[in-house]
Formats: sequence, C-alpha cells, structure tokens
Amino acid sequence: MDPPVPPAVRSNEALAGGASSSPGPSNRAANSLPAASATPLPYIWMLCGATSFAAMGGFAHALGGDVDWRIVSLVRTALAVIFSVGAAWYAGAQLTVWGSRSLWLRSLAGSGSMLCNFYALTHLPVSSSLTLTNTFPIWIAVLSWPMLGVPPRRDAWIAIAVGLSGVLLLQYSVQEAEPQPQARSDLLAIWAALGGGFFTALAMIGLHRLRDVRPETVVSHFSGVALLVCGVAVAIGRLDPATQSLVAPRLLALFLGLGVSGTIGQFLLTKAFGAGPPAKVSVVALSQVGLGVLLDVVVWQREFTALALAGMLLVVAPTAWLIVRRDVRAALNRQ
Repeated sequence: MDPPVPPAVRSNEALAGGASSSPGPSNRAANSLPAASATPLPYIWMLCGATSFAAMGGFAHALGGDVDWRIVSLVRTALAVIFSVGAAWYAGAQLTVWGSRSLWLRSLAGSGSMLCNFYALTHLPVSSSLTLTNTFPIWIAVLSWPMLGVPPRRDAWIAIAVGLSGVLLLQYSVQEAEPQPQARSDLLAIWAALGGGFFTALAMIGLHRLRDVRPETVVSHFSGVALLVCGVAVAIGRLDPATQSLVAPRLLALFLGLGVSGTIGQFLLTKAFGAGPPAKVSVVALSQVGLGVLLDVVVWQREFTALALAGMLLVVAPTAWLIVRRDVRAALNRQ
C-alpha cells in the first residue's frame, strides 16, 4: 500500500537500488544512521522494547475476549501507521514506498509475524504466547542452512529437539487445563505462535541488513505493509459475531495502549538490532517471557502448572543457548 505521507517526501532510490540517480548528501544524512559503537545503549533499548512488547501483549490479551483478533491486529497497525509516519515526519526521516528487498523482507515477514502473534496473544496466556513467539533463534538455527549455507551442528540439533519437547509439554498442559473445544482453539494458537517465531526470524535477517537506515523509515514502511496485510485478513475472514462496538470507552483505552506500546516497541527493537550485535541483543529480548509471567500472575491471577512451567523452561533455555553459540551468533552478526 501507499501510506499517506507528506508532499515533501521523495521515493528512496538508494533503498530501491535504482540507477536513475544517486541520492545527494542531504538525502543520505536524512536516512542514515551513524556507525554503531560499543555502548550499552542497544541492550537498554531492547530491554525497554521488550517491556513495551510485553505490555502490548497484555493489551491484546485483554481485547481478545471482546474483539475478533483480526480487528485487534488491524487497529494496532492503523495506529502504528499514524504514530510511525508522524514520528518520521517530526524526525525528518525519509519515507519510502518501494524500498530494497531487505526492507520488503522485513516488512512482509513482520506482517506475517504480527498476524500469527495476535492470534496467539488473544487465545493463549501472555507468558505462553511470548515464550513461543520468542523461539526465533531456534528458527534462525534451522534457516541458517538453506538461507546462509550454515548447517546446524550436533549441539544445535540437540537444542532444537529440547525446544520441541518444551513445545509439546506446553501443548499437553493446554489440553489438560481446557475443555475440548477450547483446547483445540488453544492448540491452533500454539502453532500460530510458533509461526510468529518463524516469521520473526525472517524479519530479523532483513532487519540487521537495514542498520544504515533510519528506524523511522523501517518502522513506517513495515506499518504500512502490515496495515494492508491485516486489512486483507479482515476482508476475507469471517469475524467473530461476538465482537462488540469498538467505541466503548474501555475498548478505546485498550486499543490506544496497544498502539502506543507496540509502536514504541517497534522503534526500540529497530534501534537495538540496528546498533548492536543481533545475537547478544536477542538474549535481552527473552526478558519478555518473564514480564509475561508477571502480567499473568498480577493482572489475571493465573496459576501455572508444573508442566506449563517446565515447557516454558525447555523452550527458553535452548533458545538462549542457541543465541550465545558462536556459529549462530556469527551467522546473525554478518547479516
């Protein structure tokens, strides 16, 4: 789609790889970032981004009981377009419609991840959803073979197997805790969350290749593409008839919190992965799981079974292990 942009915004030929003309110095300054330095800022940005995403998960889960998940994702992306384009305008960042292949990889994969994640967040506890969507390092280890030519080593396959056993434990705990119809819905949500992790891995491969592009440019392009994808999902799907009026004050407040927290998280994630080593930054991103557990306990008074906790641990532990492994770290960092 072509999101509404100010008249002064020009197409980004540098990102598109066009040969018709070269961007002048002022264009480069407007759309590039200074070289990354060895500072703790990327990790601070990622911690704050993880907090924002955990909050977004809480808002989405709260909306799930009243609004169809496709509407939740559509409103989230519509607000993100408004916030991100406004932020880009204010910061003087150049917006782009076409962009490079890496930018489109990030935006399309991120859109797929958003659809999967919002289905999971509205059907699963926040902590379970965040645990499964943060399996992207496992997916990176798998995708490194066909996409990067780096086959997983023996210990990586062991970590992948352990993570899979954690997923199976989470699935079993869901089936034990819920009535059969609800359990089937939750099982689909588990696989959707894993799909979200897969698409996130693809998005990250494109994201670090964009480290010289302003975060406002990346986030606004992603938001526009995601709005189009979510709009198609609403148009072709049958909405839950229980969806309430979207103008109820409580729902408006939840939607506002959803949009603000999600957009802040996107900006911080883009800055963190663009300025810092992706593998190390990914470790900090796992803090979302602990924050999700906190939300489930404090806000929803949820109690965790031993199976559920064991499943979460068996997913998070090999995920962290894969992040710090030298060959996977090198594969990530050279993107």
